[in-house]
Amino acid sequence: MKNLFFITLFLAIYPSTLSGQKTDNIDSLIHITDLLANDTVKAFKWAELAYDLRYTDPEKSLLTAEKSLKLSHNLNYDQGIAEASSVIGIYFVNQSKYDTALTFFESSLNIYQALEKKENEAKTLRNIGVIYSERNINDRALEYYFMALPIFEKNKDSLDLAMTLNNIGSVYQNKKEFNIAISYFKNAYNILLSIDKRDYLLTPLNNIAASYAEICKTDSARILLSEILLLSKKFNDSYSIAYAYNNLGWTYMIDSNYTIALGYLDESMKYSKLLNANRLIALTHDYIGTCWKYLGNEPKAEENFLASYQIGKEHNLLSTIRNSSYGLYEINQNNGNYKLALDYYIQYDSAKNKILNEENIRHITQLEMQSEFDKKQLELENNRLREEIIYKTKIKNQKIVRDFSIATLLLILIITVIIFKNFRLSQKANREKESLLSKIQIQQESLTDSIQYAKRIQSSMLPPGDILDSLFENFILFKPRDIVSGDFYWFGKQNSSVLVCAADCTGHGVPGAFMSMLGIRFLNEIVLEKGLIHPAKILDQLRENVIHALQQKGKDTDTKDGMDISLCNIDRKNRKINWAGAYNPLILIRKKELIEYKPDKMPIGIHDNMDSFSCTEIHYEKGDCIYLFSDGYYDQFGGDESRKLMRKPFKETLTRISEFSMSNQCNILDNNFENWKKDQEQVDDVLVIGIRL
Repeated sequence: MKNLFFITLFLAIYPSTLSGQKTDNIDSLIHITDLLANDTVKAFKWAELAYDLRYTDPEKSLLTAEKSLKLSHNLNYDQGIAEASSVIGIYFVNQSKYDTALTFFESSLNIYQALEKKENEAKTLRNIGVIYSERNINDRALEYYFMALPIFEKNKDSLDLAMTLNNIGSVYQNKKEFNIAISYFKNAYNILLSIDKRDYLLTPLNNIAASYAEICKTDSARILLSEILLLSKKFNDSYSIAYAYNNLGWTYMIDSNYTIALGYLDESMKYSKLLNANRLIALTHDYIGTCWKYLGNEPKAEENFLASYQIGKEHNLLSTIRNSSYGLYEINQNNGNYKLALDYYIQYDSAKNKILNEENIRHITQLEMQSEFDKKQLELENNRLREEIIYKTKIKNQKIVRDFSIATLLLILIITVIIFKNFRLSQKANREKESLLSKIQIQQESLTDSIQYAKRIQSSMLPPGDILDSLFENFILFKPRDIVSGDFYWFGKQNSSVLVCAADCTGHGVPGAFMSMLGIRFLNEIVLEKGLIHPAKILDQLRENVIHALQQKGKDTDTKDGMDISLCNIDRKNRKINWAGAYNPLILIRKKELIEYKPDKMPIGIHDNMDSFSCTEIHYEKGDCIYLFSDGYYDQFGGDESRKLMRKPFKETLTRISEFSMSNQCNILDNNFENWKKDQEQVDDVLVIGIRL
């Protein structure tokens, strides 16, 4: 029994500068382009239109690209040659004529490298890697993928980086090095998730599931297949839904859970028949027949094997004929129908031998191709080096002339500016200005040194992370707006109780930092010295200490300084949490269901409402995640409309990532924050604490 998983490659075989047009008016655009003057614009437009036709009308795409290529050669228009060659390469890839496709891609690559078009160069390198991967020349494929990888990393092109990592994983999958393959697929998945490219996620997820299945980690494969199923339904991708159900059934067959397998296979059959996917229908019948055979229901097993066999004969599906005819042979042999059993065995043996012959021919062809590829590659490399020397010499001469002209103009400009400046400014004014600047610089350096020293003091007062690491899987995302922060975290341990808090002090920078150090000192005194562990009572005492320290008496002239805080006592022995909050809430996520516990609406400091803080008792389950945070994350301005992120998207993100590892959660939250903020200034300190119980 062989599984149905298929390894998917990302192909980006297209000229990156081509923008694309709607295909419904392509013919009229071609006619208009034909009327243009024979210049570089016309050559580029032809290449662009050829690209748009690459799938809807491949033959017209080839003809249009060839016109672009011929005109580009006549005009010595190098970029046009590269773009047209790339489109022609696409055509031959789709025709499985890999030798011809490789020739055109090599031509594009040489030009892009000479023009120093790094993005185009990297994509062409990956496309050549795809060709070698399709031909199972794995080491060659890796060579090209790894040449493309650092270019994407340097350009911070996350999408193309993820695509290339996925393709590298597929090569290691072909080499049967499944653990290495899984690591590359996971890296690709995490990058796609961090940039919210959900429509690309099915590819690495399916590839990871396939790798798990190959090494018999069926539970892990099923978790991923369930996620694939949800995404496929969200995207209305019926083919992926049918394949996901079939693969889920197959994983249960591996574990001999045939009854459960039948449920998934029946669902796969429904979608397969709607799609008229004969190969998948035949395979699903074969799987269902196998399940009924092991469950002891030979009539249903025979019915499904026969249906699979008939589709296989109709469409010449050798693997289907081999598997189903063997199943029919076994059933008829058991029931004493020896003549019919012999007929099916002959069919089985014939199909098996044909498959073996095809595999032998394919192996011989692959060896011959490897030899031809090596010879051709050597020839291409020699030609490339000659062309590169000629082209670089031409470019270098042009660059020398251009640089000399620019340098001359710059020199004239600089001399003019210097004369004008010297004419307008006296030496005395210059000395006064320099003296003033020097004083300002000294003051700034002194101030910065003082703040840096304050940062070291503040950092030394924050609790070391290994205390919490030894007890729970966790993360702390801590991003001060300035050098020092008005947000702080604190945790301590008393017997079986672990106390954790996230606090947001009034202000940020130096004023906020003074308040944060005050809060840390008071918490150490209240909990670690006095032994108080009840969250509400701790907040009551903390408020008294802050009011006393700031000499707040409730007058209008008093400062309104204080802090918002979320504090919990995690009782590991009894699996419960006692929690209290001053304006800051607590979020608990259990199996992707979010529960928010509301805080008391009063701060740690003087306020109109001075009631005692309330305490909430929460019973938790293993695997629950809790989150404590300040408002800095979701108050950040950003996005295309320069607005606040807001609480709802923040909570949705926490729910979506709650089942990931804590380190991955931290990375995703950090990346999302930076992608949202973009070039805008950070408006507040950011603190998010996550703990898996």
